[in-house]
Amino acid sequence: MTGRPDEDGELLLAGIAAAWSKTLQHWHDDMSSQFDRSHWAPLADESRSYLWALGECMELLAAAERETEY
Repeated sequence: MTGRPDEDGELLLAGIAAAWSKTLQHWHDDMSSQFDRSHWAPLADESRSYLWALGECMELLAAAERETEY
């Protein structure tokens, strides 16, 4: 882990995406397609948006910290 929550989240999300991809190699029915559309895709998109916003906040906090150092 990197120590930054946004970067750690990206690594974890990539790991989950890889596991989902492996699952899809063996799960080919309508339920897998429905799960992908209804659950996985929205969760992945929302997580990416959250992690992007968190990264922006981390950068803003780092800049504020640099600007207030003595």
